[in-house]
Amino acid sequence: MKVKGLLPLLLLLVACDRQVTPAPPEPGKPVAPQEQAAPTAATQSAQEFWSQFRVAALAGELTALQKIARFPFVTRGTTDDDSSTSHDEADFAGLLPKILAQDTGLNSAGETVREYIERHPDLPAVAAGGGQSVPVEANATQFAAGPLTFEKIGNRWYWVSAYLE
Repeated sequence: MKVKGLLPLLLLLVACDRQVTPAPPEPGKPVAPQEQAAPTAATQSAQEFWSQFRVAALAGELTALQKIARFPFVTRGTTDDDSSTSHDEADFAGLLPKILAQDTGLNSAGETVREYIERHPDLPAVAAGGGQSVPVEANATQFAAGPLTFEKIGNRWYWVSAYLE
């Protein structure tokens, strides 16, 4: 039996099973794209989005709202027969005051969308039919708050549409 040849073979097999850790990049040397780790984006909850949206809407921060809106932004009339209209970012500046000033249509006393947003520091419950409301589910991909519609795309929520009188 030849033992001399088995030892190098055994060492080679053990070495092949080890994982090699890459050396850190040299200071000042750019890292190649294949060496960079892809960032993992945290999933935004509906409540986190609502809080961000609410602050921007109540402050009238057009730029902040444009960043969390999806374009083309869609509006439609208050009935199902009304057609929808797509708007780009430039149109959005003119739409925003109209959307926030209109009546939500949710109660007979009347309430503007801005007042509705102000009244709901926490994510509003969604209509479940029969006069019932339920919280937005953690795995939801869409919800409506009054005449506003929000959608989750990937890991982020966006304001995607509104009913407009």
